[in-house]
Amino acid sequence: VFEQETIRIECFDTDNIPPFRNQLIGSFAMDATMVYTMNKEHELYRRWVPLLNDMTDNDHHTKKSNDVHVSVQGYLKISIQIMGPGDSLHIHDNEEELILQEIAKEAAVGNDVGNFVLSTPILHREWRFVVLSLCR
Repeated sequence: VFEQETIRIECFDTDNIPPFRNQLIGSFAMDATMVYTMNKEHELYRRWVPLLNDMTDNDHHTKKSNDVHVSVQGYLKISIQIMGPGDSLHIHDNEEELILQEIAKEAAVGNDVGNFVLSTPILHREWRFVVLSLCR
């Protein structure tokens, strides 16, 4: 079901050194319906998203449920377009975009990238247990 789908983007460090191979730098997740309903083109175009990493070196040890460390590891500029039946691909005009970028830069206070970033989601990690009894 489309309404329940999640788009997850993960960024990995691809070192060839075995203990550090393919370590997760950060990830970003959002609902597919958010992208589809965002505008008439059904797209998220050239937007900065935060790469979050809620895993720490101590995650494999026992931790309290409220002892969670979520941090922004960096930002990634992404474009996503979701097309449904009868939708057409929206093509962007590069010259017009350059003009709009200059206007946006002038309007930004201190040229801070934070003005262009989708808001960082609030994450809560919660332990859930499933009790299973097997009878033979």
